[in-house]
Amino acid sequence: MSVQLVRNYQRELSKAKDLGVRNEMGLKRPFSNLLYALCQTKNLTLVEEISIKNPEGKTIRPDGIVKGVNRLDWGYWEEKDEVDDIEEEIKKKFAAGYPNDNIIFEDTKPFYTKMENVWLRLLCKMKERICMPFCSNL
Repeated sequence: MSVQLVRNYQRELSKAKDLGVRNEMGLKRPFSNLLYALCQTKNLTLVEEISIKNPEGKTIRPDGIVKGVNRLDWGYWEEKDEVDDIEEEIKKKFAAGYPNDNIIFEDTKPFYTKMENVWLRLLCKMKERICMPFCSNL
C-alpha cells in the first residue's frame, strides 16, 4: 500500500513542478497528502497549520503535527521552499522554539529529521523512495 502512496506523491509533485510551482505553499500539498495517507494506515491523524505552545510557552505553528489518540503529538513536519538553504531554515526554526525531536524538514529534495537527539541527513531522494523515520516505529 505505501508503494502506491509514494507513487501518488511522486505524480502529484511532478505535476506541480511541471506547472512551474517552486514555492513552499505550492509544493507542500503532495507531501501533506502522502503523510496524511501514511498516518491513516497507523490510526494517526495529520493536523495542519495549528498553533501550539512549546514547553517554554512560545507559540509555534508547524506545517503539520501527527497526532495519536488522546491528542498526543507523535511528530512534526515543516515544509520549506526548494530554493531555501535548508540548513539555515532548520536553525531558524529551532531558534524560534520548534521541537527538536521527531520532526521532518521537507523541501522535496533529501529531507532531514531529528530523532532521539541525533541528527540524520537521509540521503535518499524522494523521487527514488520514501523514508518516514518517525512513522516507522508506530
